[in-house]
Amino acid sequence: MLLDEMTLNILFGLFFFSWGACMGSFLNVVAHRLPLEMSIVRPPSHCPACQAPVPVYGLIPVFGYFLVRRKCVSCGVTISWVYPLIEFICGAGTVFLFFKTLTPVQFLSAVWPQALGQASFGTLQIQPVLQFVSRLFLFYTAVPLTLIDLRFRILPDVITLGCLPFALLLGAADAGLRWQGAFLGAATGIGFLFFIAKTYELLRGREGLGLGDVKYMGLIGALVGWQGVLIVMGLASMLGSVVGIAFGLRRQAGLQTVLPFGPFLAFAALIVAIWQPQLLALFFDGVGG
Repeated sequence: MLLDEMTLNILFGLFFFSWGACMGSFLNVVAHRLPLEMSIVRPPSHCPACQAPVPVYGLIPVFGYFLVRRKCVSCGVTISWVYPLIEFICGAGTVFLFFKTLTPVQFLSAVWPQALGQASFGTLQIQPVLQFVSRLFLFYTAVPLTLIDLRFRILPDVITLGCLPFALLLGAADAGLRWQGAFLGAATGIGFLFFIAKTYELLRGREGLGLGDVKYMGLIGALVGWQGVLIVMGLASMLGSVVGIAFGLRRQAGLQTVLPFGPFLAFAALIVAIWQPQLLALFFDGVGG
């Protein structure tokens, strides 16, 4: 091998940070334009106040925000700090997911074995790469859904339902799920949350969860399986309760504080996807024993 392990780690870290930051820039556009029913392709990035196009150097993920001095170069309106923050989070999150899932050597062995002097790759070698892609897919769908739900209180079907077939394909490619596990996970996610939503509505006389949350749970279930769905639901409910009570007490709204549930589902799903073996062993193996 021509490069040592440390050099490979640095190169892969830089590459995946750059890739993730670029994805974050795109996901910012998706989160801003999709709820407004605007094209995510045209027109190019522009100032929402004066419609002037963003200069090329201003499009550089993370750093472009500071190169334009945090304001539109045409009209001077302040640019939100959320944009570079999301780009940085996506870059750092991509790097974290990569090194949490596999190593550069494992990645090269699976996608470019000739670089390591290997003739071909095997099924076992490709599984960590597929797991990385699955986690990345869950992460990249969680970001715009979280931003949209926080701002507009909706989870667009174009993401939740539109991405469900891809989630099922990734789940089916997972040696631990296969087709049966992916479809069962999606069905469990949709059915379980729909039951909870309707039960709450009947008991309280008002809607507690929207159908967007139900559809999103189907996408999550396809990637984490039916057992993962139960953990995601429990963790998201716990996080939502804690944050809801904290906000309610701060705003003197008591326990009636209404918060979007999508961000909690997204955060819980990422936790389960990353630490699923440990969580399954904690919650299910102990029950069986």
